[in-house]
Amino acid sequence: MDYLAANFINIFLLVFGILLVLAGIFTVYFGAGKSRKLGAGILLGGFITLGLMYWLFISGYTDPLGGFGNLWDYIKGPLVTLLAGLAGAIVAVVVFIGVITKA
Repeated sequence: MDYLAANFINIFLLVFGILLVLAGIFTVYFGAGKSRKLGAGILLGGFITLGLMYWLFISGYTDPLGGFGNLWDYIKGPLVTLLAGLAGAIVAVVVFIGVITKA
């Protein structure tokens, strides 16, 4: 598989899966009744997506370097970037809400 296509698929599935897991946790914790059940489905979907990304990489379908083999070494850079971006976005939203509620 082409290097850029493999990177795109891996990072897309990683980000999609992580955000589904986070949204599922949020919905299960704060939801009630039917929305809590839907949140559990979202959470399960996130774990399935992450498992699919792992399987595709380990089986060689989306390994961009052809036999790189170590998933953690491959995703730790994009994962740190994703977490830093999410942290920055969360801090910005908290500051925005804090300023708006004080006004």
